[in-house]
Amino acid sequence: MYPDYQDALAEAELSENQLPVAMLYNVLIQNARLHHHDCVEFTVVVQGTGAGWIDGKRHAMRPGTAVFLRPHHLHAIQSNPGDPLHLYTCLFDEQILFDSAYDGSLREVLLQAGDAVPSCFHLPKLQSGQIVQLLREMMNEYRRDEYGKDIVLRSKLIEALARTVRHYMSSHDGRPAEAAAFRRPTYRTIWEVVRFIHLHFAEPLSLKELAGLAGRSEAYVSREFKKATGMNFVDYVHKLRVGRAAALLSATDMSITEIASEVGYDYFRTFSRAFKALKGMPPSEYRKSV
Repeated sequence: MYPDYQDALAEAELSENQLPVAMLYNVLIQNARLHHHDCVEFTVVVQGTGAGWIDGKRHAMRPGTAVFLRPHHLHAIQSNPGDPLHLYTCLFDEQILFDSAYDGSLREVLLQAGDAVPSCFHLPKLQSGQIVQLLREMMNEYRRDEYGKDIVLRSKLIEALARTVRHYMSSHDGRPAEAAAFRRPTYRTIWEVVRFIHLHFAEPLSLKELAGLAGRSEAYVSREFKKATGMNFVDYVHKLRVGRAAALLSATDMSITEIASEVGYDYFRTFSRAFKALKGMPPSEYRKSV
């Protein structure tokens, strides 16, 4: 089974100068099979029950469940018989999280979704009601063509994400387990480098290319990247690639060789060594254990 790729923002037929945001309200009668896309997905369950799978892990879904998926996270959803899921979904370009220097603390948390921060968790009734209301207002705004539409959409999206993260932080002693590792760098260009890596980690990458992207020296980018993420560039890329490979091992029947190539490794030995270093076992054993 190979996951489907969905170019969700392209399907929304947005104009060139339009904010890259698409709003959906779905009643899930038919299951959403395993898929991924290159935009961020923020979904909140309004009513109904069911289950979702994110990178091979099952999560119960019920009113108040919030899901935040970074680009290329593998996911599928199904409703329980007779109780279909009603979902508000916002799809948006990850660049929106990098547009303002004032959103740094929010960005730091969201970039860890699926890692130190769970991609799926449940909001209490009061908080979920607030988020659903914001998404409802976003949907109404999305359907109009009035002055300031993009400004309103972005402000409500950031508020909805901030309120969701606020609840998560308050229920986890104020900080995710590894948030201290993500410190605000001196220059915004480093976060542009981080974003580029998240979108292109399965492609050949070099520190020289990233330095060119940032308009800085390789030494500067290397130093500031480690300050920002707590990891050097090579280890960070390995972490993203191995995380993606683990998801494919769990959720698909692709061969291990195919997976190694899919996540960016030209040599199987390099992939196997990196996977074992990060997961504590070879890819074949990992597949048997999940």
